[in-house]
Amino acid sequence: MFGSSAARHASANPSIKVCLVGPSEPTDEELSQREIFGSHYDEGRITRVLDNSPACQILSKHAIRRYKELEKLSGIT
Repeated sequence: MFGSSAARHASANPSIKVCLVGPSEPTDEELSQREIFGSHYDEGRITRVLDNSPACQILSKHAIRRYKELEKLSGIT
C-alpha cells in the first residue's frame, strides 16, 4: 500500500532509479475463482473523509487534494 507512494517520491529524484514490482489487478475470471481477496487493489481505491479518528480525517483530506496532481504527473485519471 505504501510502496507505490514511496516509489513515486523516490522517482522524483533523477539520480535514483526506481523499479516497482507488484501483482496486476485480477481478471473477472480470477475473481470468480478466488477464495481469498485483498482488501483493496491499487487501481480502484475509495477514499473517505468521514472517520472516527480526527487524524485520519485530516490525512484523507490532504490526500484527496493531491489526486489531481498525481493524475497530471502519471497521466492516469
